[in-house]
Amino acid sequence: MPLSPEDVEFLLIEYAAAMITVGADGRPKVALCGVALVDGQLWSSGKQDRVRTQRLRRHPQCTLYVHATSPAWRGLETTVTLLDGPDAPELNLRLFRVMQGRPADPLWWYGHELDESAFLDQMRAERRLVYRVRGRAVLRTATLTPRDRGCRMPKALRQWGVRIDLCR
Repeated sequence: MPLSPEDVEFLLIEYAAAMITVGADGRPKVALCGVALVDGQLWSSGKQDRVRTQRLRRHPQCTLYVHATSPAWRGLETTVTLLDGPDAPELNLRLFRVMQGRPADPLWWYGHELDESAFLDQMRAERRLVYRVRGRAVLRTATLTPRDRGCRMPKALRQWGVRIDLCR
């Protein structure tokens, strides 16, 4: 299912997500992840030995919940293809360049800057792969304008001392 222009715009700026897969017991299992549009396709990164990867090998469907700092979100019912061939390190390089907004600079990895060669070595050492996600349904909230949301922090967040400029 192709994404709407509004969904594409949302996914171009929002990377924080949760991936919900199905465990062997049939229960949903949630994992934090990052997502980004790479050449018009939605990608995420994982490792060969992650339980999430094993679940996706068994049952390649998942739901992604992508959230924003504003009261907007997207839920995508998807099918996942594991891109785990010999080019997986280079695919991760492309993904993280998009996510970090660094088309040519060194990339950050767990608090350290790595040049391209070191980053690729790290991807190989971690046995990283890419999850290519294709949607079949999109659930969404409307993306609210500052006027619509009143430029006010939700009470539940204010009481915990969270301060986010919702009017930017």
